[in-house]
Amino acid sequence: MENNKNKFIFYEYLRSENKAVVHKSNCGHANEGHERHTNQWLINNHAQNDRWFGYFNTQEEAIAFASLIPNRQLKLCSHCLSAEKQIL
Repeated sequence: MENNKNKFIFYEYLRSENKAVVHKSNCGHANEGHERHTNQWLINNHAQNDRWFGYFNTQEEAIAFASLIPNRQLKLCSHCLSAEKQIL
């Protein structure tokens, strides 16, 4: 398995008008606490209602990418990025 620990992923929920969330790659809200998201999984497993993007080496890279997605209000995960959320 790829070593994606300490990286970031971006989640876009398509059924919501504007939901987009940056997570740490090991966040339980992102992947049920498992590092199951390999690069190939992210590429091949877009569901009808959501999409995952990553891996990003830094939080800033994830935010920069997410800002390119139109009509999305970017949020940081309140679970894994709660300290950073206060700063944003």
